[in-house]
Amino acid sequence: MTEEHTLGYVSTEEVPMQEMPIEQHKHNHDEDAPVSVSDDNIAKVNVSAEEQELEPYQRQYIQEKRKHVSLKGFRKGTAPESMIARYFKEEARQSARDSLLYNKYMKLLQEHKLQPLSEPKVDHIHDEDGKVFARLIVDVLQPVVLGQYLGLEIEQMPLKSVEEAVKKTFAEIKQSYPKLTDLPVGVLEKGNVAVADFTVTDSDKELEKQENFKINVGANLYYQPFEEQIIGLNVGENKEFDVSFPETYHKEDFRGKLIHFNLTVKEIKKIDEYTNDELAKMLGYEHEEKMRDLLTKEVENKQKDDEHLFYENQILGQLLSAHQFKIPRKLIDNEIVKIHAEHAEMPTEQMEEVADRFVRTDLILHAIYERHPDIQLSQEQFNAKMAELATRANDSVENTLQKLQTAGKLQSYANYLSNCKVIDFLIEMADKKDLAQPIVEDNIKIEEKENG
Repeated sequence: MTEEHTLGYVSTEEVPMQEMPIEQHKHNHDEDAPVSVSDDNIAKVNVSAEEQELEPYQRQYIQEKRKHVSLKGFRKGTAPESMIARYFKEEARQSARDSLLYNKYMKLLQEHKLQPLSEPKVDHIHDEDGKVFARLIVDVLQPVVLGQYLGLEIEQMPLKSVEEAVKKTFAEIKQSYPKLTDLPVGVLEKGNVAVADFTVTDSDKELEKQENFKINVGANLYYQPFEEQIIGLNVGENKEFDVSFPETYHKEDFRGKLIHFNLTVKEIKKIDEYTNDELAKMLGYEHEEKMRDLLTKEVENKQKDDEHLFYENQILGQLLSAHQFKIPRKLIDNEIVKIHAEHAEMPTEQMEEVADRFVRTDLILHAIYERHPDIQLSQEQFNAKMAELATRANDSVENTLQKLQTAGKLQSYANYLSNCKVIDFLIEMADKKDLAQPIVEDNIKIEEKENG
């Protein structure tokens, strides 16, 4: 370990270890367990070493120091090690002690399967009679103790008719693209569309001006007193009128004012409905069957996505209910920062709840992922996903990868893909049947937020 990476650069008093006073009182180290973790995920790690264990670290320090030191009578890097050792005796021992204790500290964490979430702080150190003892405190992430996750009992997705869904989609598209037929004579009525030019003024100030604006009369899209003023107008007729708007009106310039309109009806059109074939050709398809084939594929893909989400919500809901454990505060705070950056308007309590659910879900899925090597993400699969992402972004794989790296989101995206594999695995292994109890839809969906 180099000089820059010593054990004691962070302490409870923010004092480097080499500057901390060595406690001279006796301490019964035998009564202390090597590692203990509190309910709030704070680990106390006790490490000790004998004097002879320091020797290899001291030699290594002296050898590295020798390369960069010039002593009188010797060129840089040529002074005898014995002289370097004499000049830097205390410094070498301090570095050796820090390195050895740090290595033992990391080994204990690994043996207990604890992941440090911060740099360790020195709670106690004792160096006397050829023996060294230190107690370090650190935030840790403990292994998730998995409960049941295979063969979860979930409700079968109800079957839906693709044909009916396609019919509904056709009807929705027809509503969005109505067929307008000219009415050269007659008066404007509810259910007609007026093509009009108009200006809107407040005293002498012009607020708005429109040409060939389509007004769907009776569709509840406009302020009712305005529509009442234009019903009954003929093609080519002009009308000037005033409308009083309430304080609650959505347009700020109109609120609480008497607004003047000058409107001319240029055309009146009757709303009809396209036939399927007319609709297809109007939207650029050769004929109805081409459009129907495309809509069928879209409906099938949507139903497939809906089915996956239907099962995913149930799986995640059951995992969260079955795995209750205390999450390190540091992870919750980190997630809240991310949520606040995207949803600053969200109440603090809701951010706390969402952060807890996201972190808990991620930890559970990661624990399952680690237990099943056969479902883990291969390099080929990752490359394929990166290619898909690049295609959607209309960019090269190299640029997409670079953008993720620059944004610090590459690892998050890899974690997202890993979690998706776990969800697919759990859905495949689930016991799907018709259940009586309602399904909780308010669970977490893994979102592809990591790809930016």
